[in-house]
Amino acid sequence: MVKFVSNQNCGRGTNMYKNEKIKRMCSFYASDIHLTTMMLPYLVTKVEKGDKIYTFLDHSIEKEIQILLSKLNLKNKTLETIKSINWKAKTEMEFSNTKEWKNIEGKEIYILVTGKQKNIQEINQKIEKLIENDQNLKVNIINFFDINDINNDIKEILKNHDKVLNTSGEKEIEDNHLWVI
Repeated sequence: MVKFVSNQNCGRGTNMYKNEKIKRMCSFYASDIHLTTMMLPYLVTKVEKGDKIYTFLDHSIEKEIQILLSKLNLKNKTLETIKSINWKAKTEMEFSNTKEWKNIEGKEIYILVTGKQKNIQEINQKIEKLIENDQNLKVNIINFFDINDINNDIKEILKNHDKVLNTSGEKEIEDNHLWVI
């Protein structure tokens, strides 16, 4: 895990996304195996609670998911649910499954997004438009950024998210301590 420490305020409170029905979390990864190693333990807890998981991935991570799942000791139901998630590449134009996004009492919806920074931003805006007319729908979006693609934009990315997901789990974004990996 890496902790970036800065004396500068990361600018929380100027979030470009305004929809209160969406909670946003960000994460940063160095490789596909790092992405799956970080993501999977967190998702296991969500799947075991019965939460719904949907994906918008810029490239397939199916192979890495299968490798990691083969090394974990999971309940059969949890294992099958995770295997049934679409881990193949899906473009931002494929929003056909959004009709099934419904909040079930006590359960949450998680949408995982990977890609280049611009692509992630476009998908987030499309998701926001899709749910703005549905009074009851609330979602959690986890945006996964390739650390090699973000340049020096980490502060900008952080101020547009509520939390950070890293190898030790979900963390609050603190103004002077930028938890990343």
